[in-house]
Amino acid sequence: AICSGNLIETSRCGYAAKERIVYTYTVKQQCFAGSLSIVVGPLVALPETSTATSAATRSTIQKTYFAPPGYVSELAHTTQRVTGCIAMYEKYLAAPFPYNTLQVVYVPHELLCTGMHVASSLVILSMEYLAREIDVQVSLNARLMQARALSVLWFGTYLLPDSESDSWLVQVSKHRR
Repeated sequence: AICSGNLIETSRCGYAAKERIVYTYTVKQQCFAGSLSIVVGPLVALPETSTATSAATRSTIQKTYFAPPGYVSELAHTTQRVTGCIAMYEKYLAAPFPYNTLQVVYVPHELLCTGMHVASSLVILSMEYLAREIDVQVSLNARLMQARALSVLWFGTYLLPDSESDSWLVQVSKHRR
């Protein structure tokens, strides 16, 4: 199970045939319950830890990318520019990435109403944005969608509109295709 926030522990409860796995997560940033999400399914993880190069921010972000089994090479290719995108936003905004974790999950398109869903430190994208190295157009679309998702993490999940009349700004950035 992949959820917004940091995985604290995994434990088993119950007995034999009724045993269950319990995942405990914590979200350090203050957020609304509506900005929490969970993804459950057979997924392969591709972890990455990096430090932003911006001298002003120097934030360490634990990034983990997930996709269904059989898509590891596409996952590695598609997500190789996320760190640079985060660094660009940090430099432009002169502020560190608001979360200490980032989890990006790729799921079959039919499981999403739109091409992406953004929650607190969790981005869920359609598998149509997983690209092989030779798919130039898909790679470009994937980078644009990742950049859009990261902007929604800042403006719409972490930073909220000041009033109801400003909420259209978040909705436009979420649903623009």
